[in-house]
Amino acid sequence: ETKELFTPEEDGDSGVSTKPFPWAYVLYPSLVADAGTAERYPALAEGFGYLNDEWYERALRTLAEETALMEEWTADGAGFVLYSNEQEWMPKIMRADDRVVSMIVVEQSDYNSVHPCTGYTSQTFDVQSGERIPLSDCIDGVDNMKALPQYILEHLESINENYVFSEEENAGMLPIIEQMTADGELVWALSDRGLEICFDAYDLQYYAFGPIFATLTYEEFPELLLEKYRPDEAAEATFAERVLYDDKGETAVWTAEDISVYYVPWEEESKEAEG
Repeated sequence: ETKELFTPEEDGDSGVSTKPFPWAYVLYPSLVADAGTAERYPALAEGFGYLNDEWYERALRTLAEETALMEEWTADGAGFVLYSNEQEWMPKIMRADDRVVSMIVVEQSDYNSVHPCTGYTSQTFDVQSGERIPLSDCIDGVDNMKALPQYILEHLESINENYVFSEEENAGMLPIIEQMTADGELVWALSDRGLEICFDAYDLQYYAFGPIFATLTYEEFPELLLEKYRPDEAAEATFAERVLYDDKGETAVWTAEDISVYYVPWEEESKEAEG
């Protein structure tokens, strides 16, 4: 489900805001387990509830902070005036079965409807325990965890020549990935294909490259994940086939390529608005 928060209106009697600008608008998600799922996986349904509470509290903070910021900058008159900020957080399910529910959350922020920014976060649940699990709990062994940054870099170099610069520039990317991995800052999800890694614009390369995705497939790295977090090929039906649907009633499981379409450089958006 999608829920929304607005900057409070001043004129509650008429229902019409007496101060339309500046204003803020936050669309935030809420994960819902249907009755059958909640009965079969009660811990997961409870885990969804905890995450929903966190999203709601964050939406309240975001609304207050962005409204205050726009009021300050608008009153300042320093030549850069913000009238509005619209934010939307969109969870995209990458994999959902009897072992994990894993998602990447596309977070869009749009100032004045002409300057969109896109970022990414992620969440992965252990279906049986209902706990959110860190990447280190999914990787099989210390050696694999230490080698993960090198696996990611080699994959990026192999899939797209645009990621390959000089040896010096490539070498400079490795410590960045290593630090993000050590700090628990990697945006990641488990999909039906493998381990999906997402880097925001500026994380590894220039802004023009946009977000960068890497998929370490189960075929290429069969021993990377603990067995309990690999897909169960013997399962009769996946969680996704039973309960995950899009607006048209069709099953909806996302890939990294699907998520990449949500990224629009602000220069292109500005040209469309001007046109």
